[in-house]
Amino acid sequence: MKRIGIWFEKHIRKEDLVARYGGDEFCFVFPGLNHQQVEEVMERIHAEFVTKKFVEGITLDFSYGIASFPTDASDIDKLLELADGRMYRKKKLKALREV
Repeated sequence: MKRIGIWFEKHIRKEDLVARYGGDEFCFVFPGLNHQQVEEVMERIHAEFVTKKFVEGITLDFSYGIASFPTDASDIDKLLELADGRMYRKKKLKALREV
């Protein structure tokens, strides 16, 4: 996980923040960006991430959900809840497309 966290840090701006939130979960903070801009950043990061070999012969993937302060919510618990729910919806849609 440490290598992944370092990789994420190298792919965001200096003013952005990435932190390990749980076992295999990370939380990003993008000050000054709106929802659409964050979506574009995460799409770019995702496209680069899936081509990276963290362990020889193994590719990794990730899903993400976005919640914007204060548009979506003004407290951290609600923002995390919204982002988590949106991430799981994306995962579900992705799984349906792969079937």
